[in-house]
Amino acid sequence: MTDADQPVAAGEIEGAAWPEFGWIDDVRGALADAFAQKRPAALATLFQVAGSAPRGPGAQMLFAPGPDGNLTASGYFSGDCIEGDVANHAAQVLADGVPRRLHYGMGSPWIDLRLRCGGALHVLVERITPDSAAATALLRAAAERRSCRWITDGLRQTLGDGNGPLLDLKQEPFQIARRHDPRRRLIVSGGDPGALAVARLGAMAQFETILLRPGGPDAAPPFPFRSTCGRSPLTLLRG
Repeated sequence: MTDADQPVAAGEIEGAAWPEFGWIDDVRGALADAFAQKRPAALATLFQVAGSAPRGPGAQMLFAPGPDGNLTASGYFSGDCIEGDVANHAAQVLADGVPRRLHYGMGSPWIDLRLRCGGALHVLVERITPDSAAATALLRAAAERRSCRWITDGLRQTLGDGNGPLLDLKQEPFQIARRHDPRRRLIVSGGDPGALAVARLGAMAQFETILLRPGGPDAAPPFPFRSTCGRSPLTLLRG
């Protein structure tokens, strides 16, 4: 574990000019995508905040190497104050596997990286590989809609039960436990334009969106969400 004392220059975020990746609040989908491509990922967790900040402890970002050498990103911490530098450190963590604890804002050694909110952010960046038993269990719990806790010191990662706060921090020895709950789910009934608009907004807001449309068409919906015909909402909630 290193407490990084200077910015590094290595990673470029795909789509950084228009950071729609910040809409993603749950990084588990991006982690599953990286593993499906047999790629490691760098998980960044905001574990401590001082003063004012856009996100609270427990916010996460995920970085994975893309085919062109840039990094794909999910989530955000500060609204463009530190995301680029976190990506640089994520590239280093992906390369050498050494986790890093980053300190931005008040009290940081990086006087050229300022936070507009005037606070301080502390971030842990760790590498997760496709053969990680803890990560496999995390994705399984998500598929089964079970709450769980990602427990890590940056090197050793385990999965615990889902009881506890969103983020629990221990300083000595350093350890964080980040709770993951089942993905938020939105079920919309109907096929009129209003129902389609609600379903589309739900999907854009990263809800697991299901359009319930008994007797609806067999054609795929015009944007990504689950479309079902003939199943009741109660059946869907049990699933």
